[in-house]
Amino acid sequence: MRRDIEQAALDGLVLAGVPSPTLAAMLLRNRTPVVALGAVPAALPYHVAIDYRGHMQQAVAAFQQAGVASAGLLVGRMHPAIRYRDFFYAACGETGLRTQRDWVRVLPELTTEGGYAHARALLDGADRPNAVLVADDVAARGALKAVQEMGLAVPDELKIIARSNRGGAPFDFPMSVTRLETDPMQMIGLAADMLVALMSGDPPPRCTERVAAVLVPGDTCPCPEVSGL
Repeated sequence: MRRDIEQAALDGLVLAGVPSPTLAAMLLRNRTPVVALGAVPAALPYHVAIDYRGHMQQAVAAFQQAGVASAGLLVGRMHPAIRYRDFFYAACGETGLRTQRDWVRVLPELTTEGGYAHARALLDGADRPNAVLVADDVAARGALKAVQEMGLAVPDELKIIARSNRGGAPFDFPMSVTRLETDPMQMIGLAADMLVALMSGDPPPRCTERVAAVLVPGDTCPCPEVSGL
């Protein structure tokens, strides 16, 4: 791909992930129409990203509707521009939902094993939150397994929301899981529309499109407003 960029062989590019500084500089230097997908790289002016702040606000609001008093977070390491933990702390502060630093666990790698281990560490003790948001579907599978093995009563003793992509495999859990769901196809469609506009010489009106999540009702965190939709 680098050779194609250097030789101006690309009419346009949708780039998934965070480009290296060298690649970003090359794209800008050659004026290649490009839209970054799923990240917030400041070096590239046009991108489609998940609304991470909105994710946190939706999850915390759902916890509050379900009568939750305290909540924790399991999240993976992310690009520095994606301040998932900060957004979670802010949403809790705005609503009065109690949290604390040791209830927010950052997984070095988003794996089922990591979700399992960190969920057990978070929930194994008297001082634990009564709700958890797992911000990745792979880690959520491990976290749900840990909750089952620990014998925690869901949703009476612990409420759970898991982030997932639309169309992903269902969770292996005795009840339906309340999910914060994003649609990858929506992101791809927005990126394609932006790229077509750039390639036609008519830049889109906004440099950033943020994709909201949909809170999908489930039994692990019954929310009156959501359940009534």
